Amino acid sequence: MTATRTDPSEVVRELMGAHPHECVVCYVGRMVQRFDCDGSWRWVQTWREQRAPRATRLERRLGVRGASCDCELQLRAYEVEPRALAVAWDGPIASVGHCLEVRAGSTQPCRLWRLAQRNWWAGECHAPQTC
Repeated sequence: MTATRTDPSEVVRELMGAHPHECVVCYVGRMVQRFDCDGSWRWVQTWREQRAPRATRLERRLGVRGASCDCELQLRAYEVEPRALAVAWDGPIASVGHCLEVRAGSTQPCRLWRLAQRNWWAGECHAPQTC
């Protein structure tokens, strides 16, 4: 039996690295699903360091869109574009599918995502007529 040695940094890069041309929303969703959210921008920052190091205001821009941490990126800032879902989806409804890719250095989401549509229940106060 032959054991192969793998460089630990290669294992980390395989598990936590952004795929080539993977958008920030797909990457962060994949990392949150795999490793959970700690209430910070840990995965957004990791993606930025790997794919768009000059995007120093990325977290601020995502915050303006309604997200305050990694897991809120797909909960408040972006939602699946229904027209793209049929193209990208190949698994259970809980999984979104494969990233439709962006150009190198872009901080925009791929065509799988659109800005979240603000609904009547998205406000701070959830009780009707009491605000």
